Amino acid sequence: MKKALVISFQSLTQKSGGGIGKLGFYLSKSLDESNKLNKFVVSSKGKFKTSFPSEPVSRLSRYYLFLINKVEKKNHLKSHVSRYIQECLFDWFCQFHIKESTELIITTTPYLYKTFRKAKRLCIPIYFIPGNPEDNLINEIVTQEKKKFNIQLSDAYTYPKRLNFYNKSVSLIDHIITYSSVMEESYASKNEFNVIPINGYLKPDFDLPYRQISCRENETFKVAFLAHTVLLKGLQYLLEAWSDLQHLEMELHIGGAIDNNIRKIIQERFKDLRNVYYYGKIEDVANFLHDKSLYILPSLIDGAPVTVLEAIYCNIPVIVTEKCGTKDILENGKTGWVIKPGNSQEIKDKITWIFENKTASQLMALKAKMILDNYNIATFINGIDNVIDWKNKYE
Repeated sequence: MKKALVISFQSLTQKSGGGIGKLGFYLSKSLDESNKLNKFVVSSKGKFKTSFPSEPVSRLSRYYLFLINKVEKKNHLKSHVSRYIQECLFDWFCQFHIKESTELIITTTPYLYKTFRKAKRLCIPIYFIPGNPEDNLINEIVTQEKKKFNIQLSDAYTYPKRLNFYNKSVSLIDHIITYSSVMEESYASKNEFNVIPINGYLKPDFDLPYRQISCRENETFKVAFLAHTVLLKGLQYLLEAWSDLQHLEMELHIGGAIDNNIRKIIQERFKDLRNVYYYGKIEDVANFLHDKSLYILPSLIDGAPVTVLEAIYCNIPVIVTEKCGTKDILENGKTGWVIKPGNSQEIKDKITWIFENKTASQLMALKAKMILDNYNIATFINGIDNVIDWKNKYE
């Protein structure tokens, strides 16, 4: 029985972890319960203890992360360069966690060239569970969007050094485990990858009291968009659609940090839109969503965004695109809506229909909520565990 070193670039919280780090948290906990965990290595963690072995990649990480973030906030460092530096430092320190006794690596980050190279020398199998679609495909989509909107600004997805770092690293990975159809398709399209699909998703961490459907009938119709907003999230097409929806009595509430590319588009094309409210980073997701009538995430491509699940959990009707991995849990027209990416006309039509059919939309949201309520995340985590077990026994 091999013990796994689980690695996540995200930071660890007392309840789980940030982003894809949440999957690393649950997987580490499950592996530890069956005596198959070495330890869980993350960028940083507080002084709290987990029920399983976990530690920051370095005792210095909290200090260098603080310093890098401070320099970035003073505008002395571009955000994509900051991200790249943090990933390089994480890789540098992570390689020292690889010992001759290490039997197996499971990682949720691909930016680990030095770590993977050391693992290959020691013949240690490497499993990668991505939180995003394949980076070269993302690069192509972002490049197209930049050309379309005449954007020259740099970003993490098209930064040559980071893309090169990724390509060197993934060439050393043995198996890629994907948990949404979008991620599976994106990695399978690159024939060099050995892709193992396992369907599943991560349920929201928060709780909300149940709300009666009839309570919303006379409320202001509020459309919610929540994401760390980059070109891939498709906000530009939602705002384009909103230009033709302003005659209706509704509001658009946009939560999440917005990168410079999107800010440029808003300033040049959409700064005069009415009834649009920007909130910036949202600390309390449940509070942000609690009075919303509709949630939309018109992603151009997206792995498995948890914000969609959070909206469903709050009994809010949702609209996603065919390139959004969370579409896998929806039945189009019955538990939500799945539209084409980059199509502002379809966004407009769907929002209009939902606005005019509020009760029917709420009943659909209730069906989606019931599916989420009955979902057992342990089945998903055990599925990952079992596949890795099988691979190590018979390959």
